[in-house]
Amino acid sequence: MIATKPTTNGHTPISSQTVPESHIDATSPKSLARFAGVLYLLVGIFGGFAQGFLYPKIYVAGDAVKTAGNLSRRLSGSSSR
Repeated sequence: MIATKPTTNGHTPISSQTVPESHIDATSPKSLARFAGVLYLLVGIFGGFAQGFLYPKIYVAGDAVKTAGNLSRRLSGSSSR
């Protein structure tokens, strides 16, 4: 429960309503940290997919011309296997 500070003039605050602990504001640090965590998780998932699935289909060890051809073919949208 959030406690209210007494005012300097001795009067009670206008609103004595307290915010429950379970209520999290959309821009609170905890909410932003959770959102950042979800984004980092997605980066890991898509990065793993790119390294494990896409990279072997594009990179040809020792042959830069074939690698460039694979890359340009993937970027242009045609996939001749």
